[in-house]
Amino acid sequence: MQRILSVTLVVILWLCTSGWAQSPITWQPLHEPGSGGAMVDLAVSSHDSKRLLVTGDMLGIGFSTDGGDSWQSTFGLRAWECGSVTFHPRDPNVVWVGMVHGPHVSRDGGKTWAEKRGGMPAYRPFGHATPIEKILFHPQDEKQLFAIAGSSRRWDLGPDPQHGVIWHSTDAGENWTRLCTFTKEGKVSTDAKARGVNLWFANFTADGKTLVAVADGLPIMTSADFGKSWLTHDTFASRIISVALHPKNADIIYVATDSTGKKGGSVYHSEDRGRSFVEINTGLLITTTPGNANLTSRFNGLAIAASDPSIMYVSDTAWNRGIVYKSVDAGKTWRPVLARNNLDKTAVFSPKIAYFAGTAFNRIVIDPKNADIAYAINQEFILRTRDGGKTWDDATSQLMREEKDRTFWRGRGYSGLCARNFDFNPYKQGQSILQGMDAARAWLSDDNLTSWTYPLREPNPWFGGHDATFAKDGTIFITSGQYGFWGIGRLRDGGKTWQLLHDAKHGLPKLTMGGAPEPLGIHVLPSDSSRVFAVVDRKLAISTDSGDKWTITDLGEKLKYIVPHPRDERHFYITSDRGVFVTTDAGKNFAPIGGPKPSTRGVVDSKGRLYVVAHEGSRGGLYRFADNTWSRLHNDKWIKDVAIDPRDDNRLLVTTNQNPYSDISLATGVWLSADAGKTWQQENAGLAMTRGTCVAIDPFSDTIIFGSFGRGFFKATWPRTYKPVGRFTYTSDAADADFCRYAPATRTAK
Repeated sequence: MQRILSVTLVVILWLCTSGWAQSPITWQPLHEPGSGGAMVDLAVSSHDSKRLLVTGDMLGIGFSTDGGDSWQSTFGLRAWECGSVTFHPRDPNVVWVGMVHGPHVSRDGGKTWAEKRGGMPAYRPFGHATPIEKILFHPQDEKQLFAIAGSSRRWDLGPDPQHGVIWHSTDAGENWTRLCTFTKEGKVSTDAKARGVNLWFANFTADGKTLVAVADGLPIMTSADFGKSWLTHDTFASRIISVALHPKNADIIYVATDSTGKKGGSVYHSEDRGRSFVEINTGLLITTTPGNANLTSRFNGLAIAASDPSIMYVSDTAWNRGIVYKSVDAGKTWRPVLARNNLDKTAVFSPKIAYFAGTAFNRIVIDPKNADIAYAINQEFILRTRDGGKTWDDATSQLMREEKDRTFWRGRGYSGLCARNFDFNPYKQGQSILQGMDAARAWLSDDNLTSWTYPLREPNPWFGGHDATFAKDGTIFITSGQYGFWGIGRLRDGGKTWQLLHDAKHGLPKLTMGGAPEPLGIHVLPSDSSRVFAVVDRKLAISTDSGDKWTITDLGEKLKYIVPHPRDERHFYITSDRGVFVTTDAGKNFAPIGGPKPSTRGVVDSKGRLYVVAHEGSRGGLYRFADNTWSRLHNDKWIKDVAIDPRDDNRLLVTTNQNPYSDISLATGVWLSADAGKTWQQENAGLAMTRGTCVAIDPFSDTIIFGSFGRGFFKATWPRTYKPVGRFTYTSDAADADFCRYAPATRTAK
């Protein structure tokens, strides 16, 4: 017995010190505010009004069991570009969702998902072969399903997607056959080679006898034989952007239309299953801006209450409007009930929202059991009403507190941010900045990740952020721009007020929304906030007066990020498309040291060892420069970012990322090393998405951060006692070293 106990103890000790140890790392949403990403659909279960599912164009699926008070992560997806949701008519646990890489089913109410694309075309390494917007149940046979091929978001699907197809299954979605294809000529073909058009809406009328479909550029089409043959109703050919079918009267169809620039959109209804339509616009404040369709009324988000069809909603999504209207007489008359600001002399509810877009919505959904409850989604947030539209609140964020000119928010768990960067302030415990695309230029937290504020809103809050840097005196700089240059942000009073630096008066480019390189890395000398370095126009911008004036230096390569030495502020590196430069005299002189091509993100440990990411490329992965020698530590070409624990050089994190334009993502999530890169262990438990762009380690605690590309940020605790021996290893070879030799770019004489 004693021998058995001894052997058991040895085994337990071995397990605890090896890669087989049970990992204590479980990721949870960071709870940054809002969604911040484009949502496609929100569905309320007809079996349980508290159960909601929300999808996004590249956000994956969010899951709520409390009516949107909080959102949970979902799992099982291998890509995250979504369409619409369909609950099973009888089984509350079965849910279907369309995705750009095929239909998916959940059998636990929406928590976990599985692909179901038997009989459909093979996956594509680039592009999407079988985009599915929505799955429909046959009205008389639950084992028969129809999958509608298209994308209401008009997602970039790559070359020759299988658009416009209606797929049919007779075995509850296990296998599919092609029923027909809608072509751009307005025909319906049974030829498997027929090239289709984006089919973005289809559903059955209330009696289950007519299938109604709408495709881009085509009029409404109806089928009375479950998709075998179709009738064309030649109205509104390319202007319909929202459709609602009456829940009780199968003859009634509502549509909302886009603007043309010359004429605003409107709302129409048919009482003969789409053969003819009548405009119903009484009370709609339709506006027209000649020559500008974006500033002309266009109506979307059309919704009708299943429990009381006299109640309807629609949204005017013109950029200068953002109004939600309600009707209580089946669309005969409308009145505004929601706007970001009061409309002229018409007082309507104006909600407090963490994000900045107007109250223009692409989808409004009414609880099928309670017409007083409705949800509205757009590209930044979800609003909800529980009193029939009298008041609305933000179902993606909670207002934590208010100060003069600042509000502090906490997210509810469904973020759709495309992360770019996360930085802990090493000189102020509890302060951090997250950055991403769109309205994520610089969300700032001063209370250990509990709440977030957004101080840099001028001249507008969009166009994203890239990098941040901190000085010991509290000064912070950031770079901003998405598809162009949107300035350098400067903060001098601890986070209350920012100034955006740009244009010739500062020696910088003018603000551009396209046509110019995005600014990338930035670095301030910690003990001297007057000395700042930034990558602008892929060159080095230098300021010696805290950013008031900049000079541009061309190092001869296209620069990317600045990597400071933690023990010597005069010593830092700059990455580029063709390797790395180093300075040891605070930017007076730079020398090339080789490195992978391209070199992107990097970090230096306390021993002075430089770690650099080579994202994609011919020999992508993670590299280290030590003792004047380059070596490769990991050969996954999708590695995107690296972080080192400032308190322990042995603890490394990397994340992987692949663009969202393939049927299956090759990004493998987060990897950690507890032995300075000798071995690696995958750590993805709790992640709703394994496609990530940034990682960070708190210098004051065991908190680690993962920023995903489409599902926001996550946090976890990596206990210092957890030191696994990972199962993945890589041995660097001579080819890796040769790849890192410096070779200047060949330039053509002018």
